[in-house]
Amino acid sequence: MSKRQKLIVKWLSLALLAIYALWPLDISRQEQRDYSEQLQRGEFITRSEMLQFLETWSEFCRTNIYQQENMQASLSMDKPSKSFPPRVVSWLRNRGWHADRFFYVEQRLKSIVKSAQLQQEVLGNKDAVETAGRDAGGAAQDALNNLMQQQTVQMNLYQVTDGEISMVLPQINIILDILEGRTLYAPSLFN
Repeated sequence: MSKRQKLIVKWLSLALLAIYALWPLDISRQEQRDYSEQLQRGEFITRSEMLQFLETWSEFCRTNIYQQENMQASLSMDKPSKSFPPRVVSWLRNRGWHADRFFYVEQRLKSIVKSAQLQQEVLGNKDAVETAGRDAGGAAQDALNNLMQQQTVQMNLYQVTDGEISMVLPQINIILDILEGRTLYAPSLFN
């Protein structure tokens, strides 16, 4: 092999090595943008994803893989795949989850449950307003109307859809118990 051919092979090898070394950085930047955008947009979750999450979350709580008191990923824009210990990220990967999506679904599901609870409270308060209108003076009715307005504003902060609320309402107490680690997931709970 001539000197010129050796030089070409050397430069080609270096170029391929540089492309290989830089490629994951570009993917990592894209994943960071994707996760941040996912949080900002309030990307929807489906019933099947919710059920998969609840099954894994139940195991996550039972095994105490994270070994922390507060298991929520936080409401920050930091990527859980970078902020959680590698053993947690690996454990989730072995169960078919990317850590970022798993903790996004956790946050989203908690928001959906909170919105559904608020919606139920608003409906209950509407009934109370109707009853108070018949039985009490205007002050009680005004207080309930103010409370309903505050609850509606709070509910709108979560930016969940009616479909997501409808998804959790039939089993809201079971979902809440699983999220809080009081109940283990079982498929029979959701049939």
